[in-house]
Formats: sequence, structure tokens, C-alpha cells
Amino acid sequence: AAATPPPAPRVGAAADAVVALFPSRSTTIWGGRLSVALARERWRVELFGEAAAGEVGYPDGDVALQSFGAGAAAGPRWVRGRFLLAPALVGAIAWARIQGEAGAPDVQMGSGDDLTAAVRARLAASAVFVRVLSVRAFLEGGLMVRGFDARVDGARAAGMSGASVVLGLGLGL
Repeated sequence: AAATPPPAPRVGAAADAVVALFPSRSTTIWGGRLSVALARERWRVELFGEAAAGEVGYPDGDVALQSFGAGAAAGPRWVRGRFLLAPALVGAIAWARIQGEAGAPDVQMGSGDDLTAAVRARLAASAVFVRVLSVRAFLEGGLMVRGFDARVDGARAAGMSGASVVLGLGLGL
């Protein structure tokens, strides 16, 4: 008897709204993520690109933050009917830009940009609600292995460093 070949990998795409939290810097940035995934019966690999921005206010001015990056996630997946559960390890790099905006004439402002890198664990879930369209959500938590911070009055202030949490909600095909 001939062995049945394994099913071909499935390709999917998704668009998510994301919020990234950096608790040690009291910083929140909001943005979007586009991803493409390759899935087999029991595992999944995903590549993504994302952009996010935010602002943190201080008495003497504001700090604006932007991040443009890419990453990969890989891990097992479990499907039960219309529902999918997929934990994964995530690695991401981004180009971050931070710019100070003075709120008073005697306050000096500056700007800079640098590379950031993160390693996180993810728990993702999705449910098919129309033939090939699914609603999905994920939670990622981990560390910025290379962060970038702003300095306000000589001290580290807003920034993308330390622990990080990313929440996402979107649609997948």
C-alpha cells in the first residue's frame, strides 16, 4: 500500500492592530502589523512587518516615539474545529526614532534613532467566522535585548527598553 503524502503547507496572511507596552519606561506605542504565515498540520512559521508610534508627556515637553520593524515567530499549533491556539517564540528588530518636543523656551530638545531588538513568547488564538476569514488575538511578553531610551533632565525616561508586552487584534486569511 502506498503511503499518503502529507498535506501541503497552508499559506495565510493577517493584518493586526497592536499596542506595545514598556512598563519600566511608562511608554505605550500604537500601530499595525502585517504578517504572512506558513503552516503545517502541527507547526507554524510567521514573518511580519510593523509600524508603531506614541507620545509621552512631561511638564517641560513631550517625547515622540516611532518604531518600524520586522520579525519572525515559530511554534506549534493546535486546531479544534474553527478554533486555533498557537504559542510561539518571537524575535523582532526595529529602527526606533525618539524626538523631544520642548514645551517651554528654556528647554532643549533633541532627537535620535537606533536599532532595537526583542525576544518574546506569544500566545495566539483565532476563530474562523466566515469560510476563510478569521478573527485573531495575541499576547506577547518578553524583553528588549537591545533597547533605546530618551533622557529627560539627564535621566532615562520614555523609551523602548526592559520588559515589553505586545497585544494584537486583527483579521487573518
